[in-house]
Amino acid sequence: MYKPLLATTLALIVSAAATQPVRGDAADMEDPDKAPVISAAVVDPGGKIMATVGDDHLVRIHSIADGKLLHKLASHTDWIHAAAFQPDGKVLATAGDDRRVLLWSIPFGEEPQALPQHPQVIHTLAYSPDGKLLACGGFEKKVRIYNTTDGSLRYELKAPGRDVCALAFSPDGKRLAAAGSKGIIRVWFAETGKGIHDLWGHKRKVSSLAYSPDGKLLASGGKERLVRFWDAQTGKPVQGLPELKQPILTLAWCGPDLLATAGCGNAVQLWNISDRSRKELLEGHTGSVATLTFNAKNNSLTSAGYDTTVRTWPLETRQETVSRGQDETIK
Repeated sequence: MYKPLLATTLALIVSAAATQPVRGDAADMEDPDKAPVISAAVVDPGGKIMATVGDDHLVRIHSIADGKLLHKLASHTDWIHAAAFQPDGKVLATAGDDRRVLLWSIPFGEEPQALPQHPQVIHTLAYSPDGKLLACGGFEKKVRIYNTTDGSLRYELKAPGRDVCALAFSPDGKRLAAAGSKGIIRVWFAETGKGIHDLWGHKRKVSSLAYSPDGKLLASGGKERLVRFWDAQTGKPVQGLPELKQPILTLAWCGPDLLATAGCGNAVQLWNISDRSRKELLEGHTGSVATLTFNAKNNSLTSAGYDTTVRTWPLETRQETVSRGQDETIK
């Protein structure tokens, strides 16, 4: 069992006045004594900054080098569920219960641009690898694809159910996969929106999708506690992982042969894909883990969720750093 050699826990007792100015009316809704539930934590393509979002309607930006809180951005008016960096690192997209997709230019300092408001809550966002397309899914029977050059709607796709929880582009950008409450995974050609196939196997909600770095496998996991693998070209199922004890909320590839899984079990598990065996168990969270992100620049895995902490696990040096809330430096 994995045991971190070092753990540092930081308390959230920092007011908004101690940070960069917060823009927008949402700043008035912040309770400085309440750390936010974290829905998503994402690292920019350069591996230099991390964005976290959650139920307090704020976007926090941290420096990865020293953990310093750089910005608190307030323009959303409700729980933020999703965040994604454009592959060139120039834009951060965020979305959530206020049904808006906001586009924050980097470096930060300007008011965000907004795409047209959606009719329902938005759960998930995904950029194509070339950064030209932004896919959005949520509590409706559509997946919307936007052109990032001008923010125009490129096309709408019929979703595999009413509630889209996960989106993923293949590494070559040729395919887009979506899944949600019905357990069906639908795959389209990303360029045209033409359907390729539906993948049947999950009997309950699919919460996360992730293509392997080489594009050969599509991993899926969700409420039925199973991680399934699919041949990304043919759509045929291949051997999955052993059944887990708790529902899965998030997946992240940490290299070509290592997959991280997490969810309601309050721990992160690392799996060798070559033999489908569990490599390590990363313990420390005291609530469900909602999000995982791998930083290839420093070979670290970040996890965050309902216990209001962000934990970074360097996969080579085997030590853990922890931030409770995000209103101070992550050491």
